[in-house]
Amino acid sequence: MAAILLVEDAPDIARLVRRALTIASYEVVVAADGRQAIDAFAAERPDLVLLDLMLPDIDGVEVCREMRRIETAQARQRVPVLMLTALTSQRDREAGFEAGADDYLAKPFGIAELLDRVGALTFAHSDV
Repeated sequence: MAAILLVEDAPDIARLVRRALTIASYEVVVAADGRQAIDAFAAERPDLVLLDLMLPDIDGVEVCREMRRIETAQARQRVPVLMLTALTSQRDREAGFEAGADDYLAKPFGIAELLDRVGALTFAHSDV
């Protein structure tokens, strides 16, 4: 069972996504802000991160950069990051990918598409 770190500050979205992922047999840890996300990433070693960009303390781009720094410092395997955000401009997407994101899904999104992307990212990185 893959472990997912869900970083989402909107409680309603976090509940909906967590429930869908749990039903799909994923373990889910939720972080409501950037600091919690970084701490959970360092402690939990998830198989995938679902990361909102607009967080109340540290923006998702910087959180992603910090996660990549943690991987390098600890010589850890690279964890795929899927950005989930209402920020949909080309500039926003480029910033996410430059920070180390693997995929980008704009809000609002369908649960089926989210589960498809999660499945693809966890499968592609399962034997790395």
